[in-house]
Amino acid sequence: MVLLGRGTPPSDLVRYSLFLVVGVVAPGLVLHKGLRGSQGSWLSDVGLGAATGSVMTLVAWAVAGALSAWPLMWCWPVLSFALLLLPSVRERVRQRPRSWGGGPALALTGAVAVAVWQQVSGYVSVVDLPPSSRGYYPDLLWHLGLAAEATRSVPLQTPQLADAGPLRYHWFANAEVAASSLMSGVEVQTVMLRLWVVPAAVLAVVLTAALAEKVSGSAWVAAAAGWAFLTTAPFPFWPSVVPVLSHLNGYSPSQLFAYGPFLLALHALVDVARGSGARRGAVAVAMIGCLGASGAKSSALPVLLGGLGVAVLAALVHRRRRAVLIGTSVVVALLTAAALRLVAGGSTGSGIQLLSNLTVMQPYRVLARAEPDFSTLVPSGLVSGPAGPLLLVALLLALGLASVRNLGGLHPFTRTGPRHDLGAWLLAGASLTAFLPLVVIGHSGYSEYYFLYTGLPAGCVLTACWVRDAVTGQRMSPARVARWLAVGAGATVLVGLLTRPGSGDTPGPEEMRGRLVLFVVVLLVVAAGALALGASRRRRLRAATAVALMGVLAGSAVLTTATGQTGTPLPHDDGLDHLAQSTAAVWIREHVPADALLATNEHCLPADPGGAATRCDSRRWWLSGLSGRRVLVESWDYDPASVAAGGYRDGARLAANQAAFSDPSPSTLGVLADLGVTWLVAEGGSAGGVSPDLPEHADLRFRTGAVSVYSLR
Repeated sequence: MVLLGRGTPPSDLVRYSLFLVVGVVAPGLVLHKGLRGSQGSWLSDVGLGAATGSVMTLVAWAVAGALSAWPLMWCWPVLSFALLLLPSVRERVRQRPRSWGGGPALALTGAVAVAVWQQVSGYVSVVDLPPSSRGYYPDLLWHLGLAAEATRSVPLQTPQLADAGPLRYHWFANAEVAASSLMSGVEVQTVMLRLWVVPAAVLAVVLTAALAEKVSGSAWVAAAAGWAFLTTAPFPFWPSVVPVLSHLNGYSPSQLFAYGPFLLALHALVDVARGSGARRGAVAVAMIGCLGASGAKSSALPVLLGGLGVAVLAALVHRRRRAVLIGTSVVVALLTAAALRLVAGGSTGSGIQLLSNLTVMQPYRVLARAEPDFSTLVPSGLVSGPAGPLLLVALLLALGLASVRNLGGLHPFTRTGPRHDLGAWLLAGASLTAFLPLVVIGHSGYSEYYFLYTGLPAGCVLTACWVRDAVTGQRMSPARVARWLAVGAGATVLVGLLTRPGSGDTPGPEEMRGRLVLFVVVLLVVAAGALALGASRRRRLRAATAVALMGVLAGSAVLTTATGQTGTPLPHDDGLDHLAQSTAAVWIREHVPADALLATNEHCLPADPGGAATRCDSRRWWLSGLSGRRVLVESWDYDPASVAAGGYRDGARLAANQAAFSDPSPSTLGVLADLGVTWLVAEGGSAGGVSPDLPEHADLRFRTGAVSVYSLR
């Protein structure tokens, strides 16, 4: 109902739903069960089947695109169903999974409902379908352009810069959206802005629960892991200090999509590490997952490789499964190297800077530098700034709080942890090795946090296992467990509401210093109490505390969603005529050939009213994103060669592009025509450098507001 209320055509909703069932979930379920058999429950089978189908849809897209025959994509579901003709496959598919009890099923249903709530409130309700007067987050427009490009080329070219050649980026999420559009018949913009994000977020939660069920064998642990995965702020009591994580964020389709193949591979690798289940089938599914993860997010395979590395070390200690795990690690390492070279780019702006991730936090911006400098080995002012060591200590503690679920990877190292379970060591490695790139890499957009996000599900699973192990043997009745869960959740919601900052609450240096002192003192006291509790023999109290912690995570998931702390970026009021832009884009989509090449005269976003314009913010991607057409020179901030040059890579081409608008003539327009341009999109009139003589040399086809569309003669 929400999707329909937000302008989604009912026919598109029906077609996309049918595509998900017939083109993704059902064939993926057949293939996955045919390789591995049932994984214990309906939830695991359907979730893993959906992830398998998603990756195989990408494979079908690549094959059909290479042959320039998009209808062939529907051959993949047909071939999958044909596998049922094989007796061995039919036998595995017919294995009947068990159903969860009412309690765990209801608990996970609640987690899924919160995941849907997050996407509806933070994405679907914020992002309009074009045409709209509301602006779009620039990166979302960039991704829209890539998704449209994936409907006409394999591999992807760069639609924002026609001369840039093949795209160096982890673009599998964009290809997935394109494949969904091509197979369902729904426009790319509708798929990405409405239909794709909710199923992707739900799948991430379901796969986290399936992984927990695989490792623990418990439906309750699975439901707990699903809840732990949701929150963007595990302890939302210090909003001006602790950063909000945005791991389930529709504005980053690459990260959201990456969870599917990553968790599919991790789930299968647990069987590989343990030597359980259908071993050959597990290896095959693991490779399918790794293939999908290779171009989904550049952080996915390195985190998976870190998990395998720790599992290999554990295998060497325990003298089990050594050859298999070493061989699997070598294969994944080779795939990682190939992916980093071919499809997992996006490293523009990255370098080595220790603890660069701390500079995104508000205390650093207030007490050290408002604009961080990424050129030094250690951020300036972090260690020896005006706040002294207080700032570094506080920010490290804040990072620990924000990443506490990843620290669940320490569970196998504990006295009561699963020390002999190689599957648990695999997850421990995936959750803990993510900290290495987090603290070593410095990126102007803080992309090092994606490593932490990628390892988060593994940490959540081990956190839920730790809670289960703490409770085991303590004879806690269901009523007592429910009470402690309610205590943790209720206290979190109450304290979180009391400490919620007001609108525009940015403390000054003295107030921030006072907050940090209080923050450090409180955390040290709590840490001392936790250590004392861990050393004591009061096991019932430890069990109650563990259950209450799970309640804290569940309560924070609800609180952060209800209060809008979802980490979703919103565009500032940049003064652009978004209605005119999006209306023109829709007209272009309906009247201009899909393979046409456009040119435009505007390339920079207006400066933020609250800041000073020091450079061209070249992320003006509305034309390629909303129209789905290639542009000769649109914007270049994500082009590595242009970033290295400090501006657009080809000054002569840019000058020729601008001359067609500012000094139109047969010769200037002929230069663009020789480059393949057939349409011009002029913005701003004379204020945007557009000559009033342009209509004399090109045919005006559409005008709305300050946007005019011309066709070359």
